[in-house]
This record gives sequence, structure tokens and C-alpha cells, in this order.
Amino acid sequence: TGRVIRGALWILGEYADSASEIRDVWTKLREAIGELPLLAAEQREALEAASGATEETASTNVSATPSASRRVLADGTYATESSLTAQTTTAIKLDSKPPLRAVLLHSDFFTGTVLASTLAKLVLRFGTLDEIVASDDGAAQLNALRAEAVLIMAGIIRIGQSSFVTTPIDEDSYDRVLACIRALEHMDEDSEVLTDAFIKDTQSAFARLVKGETARAAAEDKKNKIERAVQVDDAIEFRLLAKKNAAASEDVDSLERDAELATGAGDANSRLAVSKLESVVQLTGFSDAVYAEAYVEVNQYDILLDIMIVNQTNTMLRNLSVEFSTLGDLKLVEKPTSYNVAAYSFSSVKASIKVSSTETGVIFGTIVYDGP
Repeated sequence: TGRVIRGALWILGEYADSASEIRDVWTKLREAIGELPLLAAEQREALEAASGATEETASTNVSATPSASRRVLADGTYATESSLTAQTTTAIKLDSKPPLRAVLLHSDFFTGTVLASTLAKLVLRFGTLDEIVASDDGAAQLNALRAEAVLIMAGIIRIGQSSFVTTPIDEDSYDRVLACIRALEHMDEDSEVLTDAFIKDTQSAFARLVKGETARAAAEDKKNKIERAVQVDDAIEFRLLAKKNAAASEDVDSLERDAELATGAGDANSRLAVSKLESVVQLTGFSDAVYAEAYVEVNQYDILLDIMIVNQTNTMLRNLSVEFSTLGDLKLVEKPTSYNVAAYSFSSVKASIKVSSTETGVIFGTIVYDGP
């Protein structure tokens, strides 16, 4: 895949230090790229494939002309049956091509930019080697590598602008490959600057990346590490045998504290909110036009109903009222008034009921409103 090839190209460009290693890497890259120039080779192969397909089609047309035959149908009549031959087109077989060339023809120009950067690194490092600088034919070897690298980079751009790829080369990849070409063009004038940019800066950037990943992994390990280990001679705490006021001590079990925080046992406001939720009674269904639920609060001989009304329709409900009825020694102190509820809005109704005795009583009611 392109990701594996990019990783391999980066490793080769960073760690090929000697002249022999650079020559070996260059040979393998040339084998993976294939015939040069890239576009000219593809055009020639396409012409050869098209000419071969034309000859095959012509021979097929001579031997397989449209033929007609007569058939007898089920009802005894005759019918004429004709057959035609279909022409097939020859597609480009990318599986048989060298890997780097196939990746470029698959419109993976990000890998092409990595290839151009690797070639630039190899040429720049080859020009700084002492054995190449000291040799008589060192300049000739360097110029040969540089010319071949520029030829490959120009082929990447031309392939990306041709009709052999489904997606043309993007602007970022084009600029990156062009920058590598210009770097090799001016390497004699700005050799130190280009060497720092392509070799030293990339190595320092990789070192910073490795350092950051190492620090991040160490921080994660420290976070996951148990801060306080249990010693072999520590006392075993049984939660069921602990005192009720053990929560105030410093040696209370951490699991007990977590349970108290989760259930809100140590917070009065949390206990009050939980108790209110337990006193909420659903009065209508969720799919009804009007949804109602009531919070029931009992205070000695008084029952306070705090009812929330939700209009779940897209029209305004006019003169909506909640009519309560009671059975037993219960008396409605004040009848709730009627009001209008807008579409998808809600309102709150409060009703007070007086309790006369401790016998069992029933509170029920209906929601009444004017239709649209």
C-alpha cells in the first residue's frame, strides 16, 4: 500500500549514509519505478496495446460476421434469429507494473512527493560525502544522479497532468515536487542551506516527535500507575463492620467515599433532589396530546400537587384546565384556573388538597381544553 511505501521511502532517505548504500538504494528505486521517462513509456505501452487490440478486433470481425438463422417457434411459425459480436477494450493492467509506477497511476501523489523528497535527500547527501568530493569522477557521478532524479520528479508531475490517472495531481503535491526539483537545480549555490533543510532539520523534527511520543507514553503510564500500593502488613477494613461516623475519618475506605459521592449520601442537596424525583407521578402517556406529571408533597394534613403540563401539539390549546375529584375524606381547597398553552410549550399548575382523616382516599381528575 501507499502508506507502507511512504514509510520505506522515508527510512531509505534518512538512513542511507554511505556511497555504496545510496547506490544500492538508487538501484532498487529504479527497479520499483520502471522505465523512464514515465509519461513517454506509458504512452508507448498504450499505443502498443491499442494497436494490438485493433488487430485482434479486425481478425475477429472477419471470422465472426453477423449470422442469421431460422427457428421454428412453438406455434409452428418461423422466426429469424441474429447474433452480433461485442468488441472488448484493453484496460491498463496496473498489477503487472512496478510498485512505485502503479502507485502513481493510482493517483497517489502523496507517495510521489515522498519519493521526490527521498531522491533529493539522497542526492544532497551523496554530494556531501568525503569520498565523492575527493574522487576525480565524483562530480560526474553526482550530476548523473541529479539528472536522473530531476527526470523522475518531472515524470511524476507529467503523469499527474496526463489522462492516464483518474485524479490529476493536487496543488500541494505539485508544489512539493517542484520545490525538490528547484532544490537540486540550485544545490551547487546553496548546498549548506539545502542540506540543513532536507537532512538536518528533518532529523531534528523526527527526534522531537520521538521525544514527544515518549513523554506522552510516560505520562500515560504514570497516570495509570497505582499511587498508593497496599502493603502486606496493612489492616483489612470490613465495610460492613465500620462505624457510621467512619466517613469523617481519614482512614475510610476509598471505595466507601466513591459510593457516597455516587449516591449523594454525604450531600444534603443531592438527597433532597433524589427525594423529589421519587415523588414525581406520571399522569398521562408520552404520546398523548397533553403530557402531565405531578410532584406530590405531603405535609401533615395538606397535600400539595405541583403539576407540569406540556402541550405536545403544533397548535395553541385554549382554556386548558385540570379538574380534580376526590374520594374519601379529601377536600379540594382551591380549584385551578384555566389558561392558554402555546404549541410545544409548558406550564405549571398547583393545587392544594385538605386531608380530614387518615382513611384511604383517591385523587383523580381530567384535563379539559377547547378544540382547535
